[in-house]
Amino acid sequence: MSRFDAAANKAARTAGVTAAPKPKAKVASKAAAVKVAPKSKASAPPPKLTTLEDKKKFVKMWEMKIDDKDCEVQAEANKKAKKDLETALKKLQTDETYLKVKEDAGLGMGKVKDLKGMARTHTEPTQTQAWHVVAMQHDATYLAEEIKEMELQGKREGLSQR
Repeated sequence: MSRFDAAANKAARTAGVTAAPKPKAKVASKAAAVKVAPKSKASAPPPKLTTLEDKKKFVKMWEMKIDDKDCEVQAEANKKAKKDLETALKKLQTDETYLKVKEDAGLGMGKVKDLKGMARTHTEPTQTQAWHVVAMQHDATYLAEEIKEMELQGKREGLSQR
């Protein structure tokens, strides 16, 4: 027993607490250290995101994590550590919950943006656009007149055949 162990035991006895016996073999302590509780494969349940605001916050927070991990990858010089960081970054980018929430939040925002954009861009047509509209209307009326003529000719021919 070393002096340190003797002093620790003496201090523990005077405090009324007995010191735990030290393991004899270092191999046993290393084996115990290796048998640390394994990480569970099942991740935490996805967060409850009911409103569009909650989804936006989650997406923003997740993208910050992705950006932080990307910065770590860029700053890492060790190739092996960099490879591990790249794997972790890929997992963050392809997380199912993140992708689903991002899609949901994006669709909600996309509809609003489309409506706002349509409202902003709805102006009087330019001269070029007006000419295209006039040309299409002219073509449509011309085709309608042609069809009517053909129908009338068909009726006339039908009457004359009888």
